Amino acid sequence: MISARLYIILKTVLGGFLVMFILSVLWNLLVHQKFMIYPSSFYGQDYMFIIITGISYLVLTLLMVGFYSISTRNYPPIFEGVLLGVIAGVACVLAMDLMNIPFFKFGSIQEYAIQISRHVVEQGIGGFAIATIYSRSKKKMMRTPLLYEFYVR
Repeated sequence: MISARLYIILKTVLGGFLVMFILSVLWNLLVHQKFMIYPSSFYGQDYMFIIITGISYLVLTLLMVGFYSISTRNYPPIFEGVLLGVIAGVACVLAMDLMNIPFFKFGSIQEYAIQISRHVVEQGIGGFAIATIYSRSKKKMMRTPLLYEFYVR
């Protein structure tokens, strides 16, 4: 039997991961290949891209949920989640671009701005999903006396 807090965190990780992973795959495999100029060495190897993206987004989601669970304040979840997502999006782009220099050829500053914007929006939506799932699950747990007792111990 898992604790109520662990259940909330696992549910939040799963929800946040699915939202951000689906948005990333849709962008990279549908939109990016058709409209962006700079190529990637992963194109033509979609299975490899999906595996690497999945692992990356699982790690990112775990970090975001960890930060959200220890840093929540009394602000609305939408504000906290989107703020967390925007910060994670900018940090993700900076870290990713340093690691991906050998794989990607950036064509212009506009394309780079699109990438930054895409990550900010993607992680912003992911942060919103994380905050919503976490706060609703926690409120539901607090309304259930048996779960609350288990959570406090």
